Amino acid sequence: MHEVTTHTSGTSVETAVMAALATVPAHVCTHALGQVTAYTARADRAAVDPNASTETAHREQAAKWACIARENGASEAQITAAYQQGQHPTAA
Repeated sequence: MHEVTTHTSGTSVETAVMAALATVPAHVCTHALGQVTAYTARADRAAVDPNASTETAHREQAAKWACIARENGASEAQITAAYQQGQHPTAA
């Protein structure tokens, strides 16, 4: 026996869920660009610290987050800007 269900397409809950899901890539992209900046800054700090051994790991993490940003719609210009911001952080 098959169960017969009715589904009303376009309900307010469904519309709200779909609208929320549509914003996810933008949020992921924004977070990923921030991570590119943060890991680049960490790598640059480690590069000038003779006791640090984490520069390569931080650069790899920055590259990973750059890929995630790219996959979620970031342009190459945005990614480059995130790297540059990490190299020259502004005062918070």
